[in-house]
Amino acid sequence: MRVLVIDDDEPTRKLLKSMVAKMGECETADSGKAALSAFKKAWQDWRPFDLIFLDILMPEMNGSQVLTKIRELEKNKGIPDKLKAKIIMVSGVSQKEMVMACLRDGCDDFMVKPLETQLVMNKVRHFGMLPANN
Repeated sequence: MRVLVIDDDEPTRKLLKSMVAKMGECETADSGKAALSAFKKAWQDWRPFDLIFLDILMPEMNGSQVLTKIRELEKNKGIPDKLKAKIIMVSGVSQKEMVMACLRDGCDDFMVKPLETQLVMNKVRHFGMLPANN
């Protein structure tokens, strides 16, 4: 499994990376621009990401904008739904409107900070990317 963690906050990136490192290869990006670059390169190399953790509140390009761009790129490449990255939005804010907007824009799930290992594992397991005994 390949995972991309996108967050402008370095401690959060490191924490999420440490949580998912045992599940497979994990890359990080500290901005929306860097995330889109990593996403495009992964497809160019035929090594797409299976799972993306995407922070909503980032400077310059927020998570909602990155989400929209990723889904547009997938659509333009003709990627079938079953091969699209599972995207979990991450935020320190749990406003219902924000969550609903992200779901409408194509995210697969939502988590509120602070992140806990068990919650992250449950989300990954929900998408069938982690055996039931882990």
